[in-house]
Amino acid sequence: VVQLDMARAKQGIAIWSAFVTPQGVARIADLLRARVRSGVKVRCVVRPPEQNGTIGEDAWAEGIQALQGVGVTIDIRTSMHEKVVLIDDDTAWLGSLNLLSHAGHTREVMLRVDGTQPALGVAAFLAAELASTPFEWNGQKIALSMTHGVHVFQKGENVDGAMENADRAMYTAKGGARPRS
Repeated sequence: VVQLDMARAKQGIAIWSAFVTPQGVARIADLLRARVRSGVKVRCVVRPPEQNGTIGEDAWAEGIQALQGVGVTIDIRTSMHEKVVLIDDDTAWLGSLNLLSHAGHTREVMLRVDGTQPALGVAAFLAAELASTPFEWNGQKIALSMTHGVHVFQKGENVDGAMENADRAMYTAKGGARPRS
């Protein structure tokens, strides 16, 4: 059912899946390719290869290459374990399914949450998680933050105008949200 919502995406899909396998990616690669070709931005947040559980690093790399091959942006986060799919800022799926590694032989539970407010709630939770987990780069811990929002199309508004308004609001929010020393 998650895939049905992904197939209707018009703007963006963000997938948090701790684990990656070539088989899991293959199950949704055609769907993601079609969405990317239609202009949908797709991003996957995954663990680094050395934290991919019992799945070998070569299998991880094969899955990541397949995702990148269909135009997906990859973000790597250490110690993440969220299982979330956000679609067009108005639908969130939360539960136990690692979408990029699921082999289909276990039963998983995913809860669908619709609407702008719940989607913002999920985004706020993920922003708090990001802020509480330092990112490590070249042996240094770096604090990260995230600004999120939802733009609701107004009657008669075109995509370019909506993007311009959303970008302006986001950059204004980012400027005010940064910690100052």
